[in-house]
Amino acid sequence: TPTAEPPKPAPPPGSLSEAVMKILDGEGGTTKPGYEVEGDALTLDLKLEHERFDESMAIGDAVRLTIKLFRGIPELKEFKIVVRHFGGRVLSKNTVTRARVEPFFEKYDDPFEARRMREWWPAMTGR
Repeated sequence: TPTAEPPKPAPPPGSLSEAVMKILDGEGGTTKPGYEVEGDALTLDLKLEHERFDESMAIGDAVRLTIKLFRGIPELKEFKIVVRHFGGRVLSKNTVTRARVEPFFEKYDDPFEARRMREWWPAMTGR
């Protein structure tokens, strides 16, 4: 029988880890989001939930969670996003910055604009 991963210890109150944990709690979709914080550097880890999913299926979660993290943590200026295959292989690594993402805050709130959310990813990552 597979053993479950032990739960992460609770992050210190007021820390970046605690803020990220609260925002990511219950999130996901086509990916299972995780994170790592080293000092003030954040890496968002999105692992695809099914072996048949490809990298493009993670884009909706990546856009949505990027906006939520920047909105929820005003002092956050940039972070890395890693997308992994169901088996754990890294499919892509991107860095997103607040300056590139802020123009999409209003679009995210507009139901007509938000339908095109996946199209925002290249502008958000600078690719």
